[in-house]
Amino acid sequence: MTVDETSVDALFRRFGPSYRWFVTFNVMIGAIAMGLASSIVNVAVPAVMGAYGVGLDQAQWISIGFLGTMSVTMLLSSWLLEAFGQRITYIATLVVFIVGSLLSSSAQNIDTMVVGRVLQGAASGVGQPLAMYAIYQVFPPDRRGMAMGLYGLGTVLAPTFGPFLGGLAIDTLSWRYLFLLPLPFCAPALVLSTILMPSKAIRSPFPVFDWTGLTLMFIATFSLLGGLSNGPRWGWGSNEILLLLIGGGGGGTAAFIYWELRASYPLLDLS
Repeated sequence: MTVDETSVDALFRRFGPSYRWFVTFNVMIGAIAMGLASSIVNVAVPAVMGAYGVGLDQAQWISIGFLGTMSVTMLLSSWLLEAFGQRITYIATLVVFIVGSLLSSSAQNIDTMVVGRVLQGAASGVGQPLAMYAIYQVFPPDRRGMAMGLYGLGTVLAPTFGPFLGGLAIDTLSWRYLFLLPLPFCAPALVLSTILMPSKAIRSPFPVFDWTGLTLMFIATFSLLGGLSNGPRWGWGSNEILLLLIGGGGGGTAAFIYWELRASYPLLDLS
């Protein structure tokens, strides 16, 4: 199909008023998968420590890596949508999430697992704003509240049940299956995305990207998370913690704000 045949208006003509609910269902099941991944592995930290023979300082990065990357990549959604459109961005997001899940499940060392979790977090960070944008695009203003409430129900329940499902998987199967539990939600979302998500012509050249802002945001986020997570063990007054919290976290945040206010094409428009 051509780009014109996969625009929002064309898809409404094809599927009728029900199209907005098809889109909501599509992005919701993707969000459920990513919501499960955000909390389901928290119960696996002791098992991971035992399997790889590592301490809590290393094992905790399977959670910190996910959350930190998710926070940073949320700012990428706008640029990705402008450059590639909803269909390609959402499909790519799901593929990255699946790859991260498989990599984490089969990891032979803690470093590989952290890389897998970072991929999951990157996909989740892009997927959540994209889902809300898709819903806002297909619903009129007077019905967006109801649609967002329904979407929010799924995204809140998923991480709530994550630890329960994770504990159940550990008791009956293996901690490695924790990373595979979200995948049954990814499969239908991936198929439906090729049918329901609108597409657009890829821009050439690509829009200008704020690499400096992304780097500063990355430094600030991971410095703060690293300082807060290691503070009880290293000591809140230790040089390492003060460097992470004040230098990396505080200084990185200040530098990010300063840069975004002056950048020609900011990652986050603070004006």
